Amino acid sequence: MKSNFVTAAIATTTTLAISALSCLSISGFSQPAFGQNCSNPAKFYKSRDLGGASFSLCFTKSKTIPASFNDQISSLEIPRGRKCILYTDAAFKGRRIQFIGATNVVNLQPEFNNKVSSIQCTTS
Repeated sequence: MKSNFVTAAIATTTTLAISALSCLSISGFSQPAFGQNCSNPAKFYKSRDLGGASFSLCFTKSKTIPASFNDQISSLEIPRGRKCILYTDAAFKGRRIQFIGATNVVNLQPEFNNKVSSIQCTTS
């Protein structure tokens, strides 16, 4: 019975990882973002004032962040017509804060600054 559960967990994790990559763009890489509404993605930055390394997240039902940005996000841009919910824990758990575009946040409040572990973005 444990074997089936572990296999299902691995399959789910793999599916989420592949799904997240289909719509993700990380600064410094030449691969463009793909997926629904990628012409207008949300952007997340490691530094305040929309600076430092960043990644773009396209809009589908839900996505998670790259491991290198876990607990590293300090500022963000959410375009008009989009909504993103940031969570302090993986798998969309923990404290949450919602942003509806068009919104630029140049410094996340202390409860969320460098504490975000998962994100859901949709159209608003």
